[in-house]
Amino acid sequence: GAAISSMLEQLDPHSNYYDPAAYKELVDDQQGLYSGVGTLIASYSRNGVLDTFVLGVSKNTPAERAGLKFGDRIIEVNGESVSGLDSLEVRNRIRGTVGSTTRITIERADGSKMRNIPLRREQVAQKSVTSALMLEGNIGYLALTEGFGYTTLPEFNSAFVSLKQKGIGSLVLDLRGNGGGLMDQAIRIAERFLPAGQIIVSQRGRHPEEDRIWKSTNVRPDRLPLVLLVDENTASASEVIAGGMQDNDRATIIGERTYGKG
Repeated sequence: GAAISSMLEQLDPHSNYYDPAAYKELVDDQQGLYSGVGTLIASYSRNGVLDTFVLGVSKNTPAERAGLKFGDRIIEVNGESVSGLDSLEVRNRIRGTVGSTTRITIERADGSKMRNIPLRREQVAQKSVTSALMLEGNIGYLALTEGFGYTTLPEFNSAFVSLKQKGIGSLVLDLRGNGGGLMDQAIRIAERFLPAGQIIVSQRGRHPEEDRIWKSTNVRPDRLPLVLLVDENTASASEVIAGGMQDNDRATIIGERTYGKG
């Protein structure tokens, strides 16, 4: 495994070797599953110190049963301080093998602490759409921040239709931190906003038979004003959407230079 990984590192930054355990995790992610406790977390800097907070918990998960809630600050995971770590590293420490137990210490908004809360890891459904809400001025906000898997398109369609029924006049699509996944799901989402015939993405290979162009086939695209939020971790399939929108002048792209994969 180490030899293969070293060889791939010499090729390009996007090729990886997956051992059986890592490959299972990849497939689980694409199927909208992971082994963890059911928390949505994010890191914020306070007084120059990076801390991680619980933004929400999924229903019928270890986190919900333990009483975790919005605003809880995660202080320790398995007895080790996580102050200064970003949410991705904290997430990786909380996740683990199904059936194993992780213990976390949290601080509540009132300053009280709950120490070494035991959480038995389970197979948890991971939503692709992490937030969908109406902002002031009839602006819709839809966050696609967890990658593209088999459930992404139906989740997006359901959330988008719900926002339209509430009367949104424009949409902010948040792709920050979305590292990609199944490209066909991203293409289908881009197609919602691009008229038939417009190019979404193209592929070039070493041989002509590998060349391919994906065009929208939507004869009735949605014409809502559209803004995309991106950052340095917006990659791969996310960049397919951002690039397709930018090339066709369909959306305003706001944020940082994206990862640059493909």
